[in-house]
Amino acid sequence: MRQKKRALVTGIAGFIGHALAQQLITDGWHVTGIDNLSTGQRENIDRCVWRGCEVTIDDYASDASLTIVRDGRFDVVFHLAAVPRVLYSVEHPVLTHYNNTYGTVKLLDACVNNVGRVVFSSSSSVYGGAEIAFPTAEDSARLPLSPYALQKATCEDYCRLFSTLKGLDTVCLRYFNVFGPGQSGGGAYSTVISAWCEACASGLPIRLDGDGEQTRDFCYITNVVAANIAAARSSSAFTGTPVNVAHGEEHSINYVLHKFKQRVGDHIDIDYCPVRQGDVRRTHADITRAHALIGWQPDVSFDVGLDKTFTWWNL
Repeated sequence: MRQKKRALVTGIAGFIGHALAQQLITDGWHVTGIDNLSTGQRENIDRCVWRGCEVTIDDYASDASLTIVRDGRFDVVFHLAAVPRVLYSVEHPVLTHYNNTYGTVKLLDACVNNVGRVVFSSSSSVYGGAEIAFPTAEDSARLPLSPYALQKATCEDYCRLFSTLKGLDTVCLRYFNVFGPGQSGGGAYSTVISAWCEACASGLPIRLDGDGEQTRDFCYITNVVAANIAAARSSSAFTGTPVNVAHGEEHSINYVLHKFKQRVGDHIDIDYCPVRQGDVRRTHADITRAHALIGWQPDVSFDVGLDKTFTWWNL
């Protein structure tokens, strides 16, 4: 009988981590999870445990958690745990650096000679304010505009170093604006889509930052999950390789507003606010490398994903 693949998911109580764990279980993986519930949802853990997942409630870089990493014989560690709020990182750079950067280095060190591959969840925010072409390829310059973005960029560099110096196989997935059913409007990884869905469902005004002409390359949750699993299964050898995970198209926030009005009506109350500190004007990913290296491309389009998200929110 073929032995099940073994996976560790840090941040399993979060939006992406929970969705990934559920799909891994469906695909026949043996899944272990770690989460300290600082931003994740307890019910996400309960759903995973009910399906046979082993979950530890703890910081991912604690001594006990790192023992799990060293002794777990994991084929893949999916490292999603982080303190993800951009504004929070601006206000608390030391705390977020300790959790996001130092913790990741400790995790990578525990994985050396013990884990087959690390799939690190990075962010398109690493591109920041750099002078880059659109669509943006992975070899473009990085210029993070927030401590959170800098921490992700630094962790990418550590992944590369642990690959070249220690022989640890690592790949870095740069997520672009993930959205979908199950994402809290006020959550750590919430996008304008989930925030507006929650506001509309509650009869509250939506918040529009800036003029609405800023663009985002959104990516539906099942596409992101599929990219993680494709990266885990790929026969390629990785050395901290960055891979964009996006739809490969950009939509303005005003276009998103147009889709909301089509769905719920024109009478949406809007609070107009200044652009948030650390936000970029435009994101649009080149996803050629994802197809070439891990055989991935998005299956669910933006409009279809948006309709599925509206339905989940009963809009």
